[in-house]
Amino acid sequence: MTHAALRTLAAAAVVTLSGCTMAVMAAYDIATDARAIEVQHTDGAIANTIRGELMEAGLRRFQAVDVFCHQGVVVLTGVTTPGNDAGTQAVAIARRQAGVRRVETTFFGERPSRLGDLSLGVRFFTRIFLDSSLLLAHVDFTVINGQLILAGVVQDQAEMEVILRHARDVAGVKAVKSYLQLKTLQAKAP
Repeated sequence: MTHAALRTLAAAAVVTLSGCTMAVMAAYDIATDARAIEVQHTDGAIANTIRGELMEAGLRRFQAVDVFCHQGVVVLTGVTTPGNDAGTQAVAIARRQAGVRRVETTFFGERPSRLGDLSLGVRFFTRIFLDSSLLLAHVDFTVINGQLILAGVVQDQAEMEVILRHARDVAGVKAVKSYLQLKTLQAKAP
């Protein structure tokens, strides 16, 4: 077998494994999420609609934006140029979506170190991933300017406290902003 054929075969194997890995990860996310499947579906549709409308409205005014939706609570985080109305427009887009109960925001005017934020995010993810008591935890997060922003639905108060402790214990995290919700407060899908 030639070197080119081996490379082609290796590339095909990676693509095949990547597809399997993505499918397994998606199934794991669905199975371990504290929300009912119907609520996950509704929240996903809300978040995707908001992302689409932000793109149509000129997402370029954001240097970065994340949209999370859990139990109808939308969390918008991002970096936007000071003085423009991108944040206000993003909130208006989110609020007009059916099924949105509340919109929370954390916006910043700059991001001095994307690499530093990425490093903090990896350290936080590693902590919760390695904590065997959190095998069923499903938490979305982002780090901007050293601030760790959490969103998601947890099983109970004890699980929430463990996640918050891990977040606060990551060296270099300046602040933790939590939009975590308890499963017992779960809203029904609209």
